[in-house]
Amino acid sequence: MFHNTSMTQPFNCTACGKCCHNLKIALSVQESIDWIERSNQIQIICEAIPWLNEPNPLDEVVRYKKNISVAAISGSLPIRVLIYFVGFFEGACPNLQKNNQCGVYSDRPLTCRIYPAEINPFIEMNPLQKACPDEAWIASDDLLTPVMQSDILQYRQSAIEEIESKAHVCDDLKIDVASIANQAYVIHTPDQKKLMQSLKNCKTKRDADIHNSWKIKTHVLESQQTLQAMGAVCQSFDVDVDSDVQYVRF
Repeated sequence: MFHNTSMTQPFNCTACGKCCHNLKIALSVQESIDWIERSNQIQIICEAIPWLNEPNPLDEVVRYKKNISVAAISGSLPIRVLIYFVGFFEGACPNLQKNNQCGVYSDRPLTCRIYPAEINPFIEMNPLQKACPDEAWIASDDLLTPVMQSDILQYRQSAIEEIESKAHVCDDLKIDVASIANQAYVIHTPDQKKLMQSLKNCKTKRDADIHNSWKIKTHVLESQQTLQAMGAVCQSFDVDVDSDVQYVRF
């Protein structure tokens, strides 16, 4: 059972539109299909975690990461890969109207429905880290309504249930480069037509179809040397990275 560490907060959206600019919105498989069908673009973010041993079953944080990642290998090193499909844009969201109202409000992604609450059950929601203005936090309505709590649980369950489908998409598109988790992001921008076809096909594939051999990129020399010594295929981020792959440091 997840612990929801997000505090209950008084909140009322002011429709300022600040949270609808310059984002990468985490999406489910079906939301990704919907996003592309609206002529928007999807990127795929991949992170790798070395996974030599199974975690202590009482360690809820590590167990959560296991549940939302897929088992894989880099060289001879067992890893788990976290895969995120994100709708991205610079400036205003393509669905944001001139009056700062959402043009797809009834069909907006779960991530948008949940904001400004936290998706990760182990991160405490902090108003100071949100884009919302001060007046949004002095209203009388509680942020974590039953509907929002349901949306949060739905998102978390979807992240668990869809990880194999996301791995199939990566395999189909020959995406096999990840960053080290908590160090940087590797962001892939695949051909959108091929991605759409793969998204529509991924649910019909079997787990055994996944190749699951990954390369790890890092900007930290010590990390590279350590992972190579452990048997991983690990290189500096500036080696053999094509134009469709970005490496973004934290």
